[in-house]
Amino acid sequence: MSKVALCLSGKIGNVQGKSGFYDSDPRVLIKGYEHYQRHIIDKNDVDVFVHCWDGELEEKTLELYRPVRSVFEKQIYFDIPDYVKGENARKNNHYSRWYSNKMVNEYRRQHELENNFEYDYVMTTRFDLAFETDVVFDDFDNQYFYSGKWSAVVDNHGNDLFKGGRGPLYDLIQAKHPILSQLKLTTKGYPVNDEGFLDLWFFANSKNSTDFFSLYDCLDEYNKPGNCDTDSSGRISNHRLVKYHLEKLNLIDKLKFEFHMFDDFPEVRRKYFGCRK
Repeated sequence: MSKVALCLSGKIGNVQGKSGFYDSDPRVLIKGYEHYQRHIIDKNDVDVFVHCWDGELEEKTLELYRPVRSVFEKQIYFDIPDYVKGENARKNNHYSRWYSNKMVNEYRRQHELENNFEYDYVMTTRFDLAFETDVVFDDFDNQYFYSGKWSAVVDNHGNDLFKGGRGPLYDLIQAKHPILSQLKLTTKGYPVNDEGFLDLWFFANSKNSTDFFSLYDCLDEYNKPGNCDTDSSGRISNHRLVKYHLEKLNLIDKLKFEFHMFDDFPEVRRKYFGCRK
């Protein structure tokens, strides 16, 4: 059986909106854990690593996940160059996310070096996802770099009723609305359009994961004018940064997309608590 590192990072999340703007909620922690346990941890040989900004939930997080290594620290407010585009909160959220991803992978890499081995797969992900499909790593090829499918669920007029969970789709499903039979599941983002990548989780072998999560160290350079594209509003974008970084690492040709966001790994707040933010 493949040896897997499950690297959880960032804020735990809440039931109201994006994590950078609200306090985290233990209900999100517990619901996310239940799904990780059922569909990933119980199905594989897994070690868990944690870097988290929510010290008030440290005890519960450790009780649930029992990580090999973990660090909980107060939120850092980063020194971000003026040329990085976007509101201050948005910019800090972006830097915070990639810093946390980098740190949790450093803990994983330290554990590998100290014990003279490498994980077959490293999955770097968020606390606030509810995996609803088994992820059995022996079914994959660790020479590839895996990312989730950015779901769009469109009606006959081409309107996306999912919108990453912000649309009415979950409400329509709960109501068993007849329009459901007319909807089509498709994808957006790379390579369909120029929006970049869904960035909720990634998995790959140890080396490619270590290389990829160096992205934090590249943020100042990548966000200089003329380098990485911004979003359609001219702001820093994780979706575009992922694509730009994979191209720089020559990993773009190693990509494979697996699982749909809307039903395989929805966000807890949107699927289970009715949040549409």
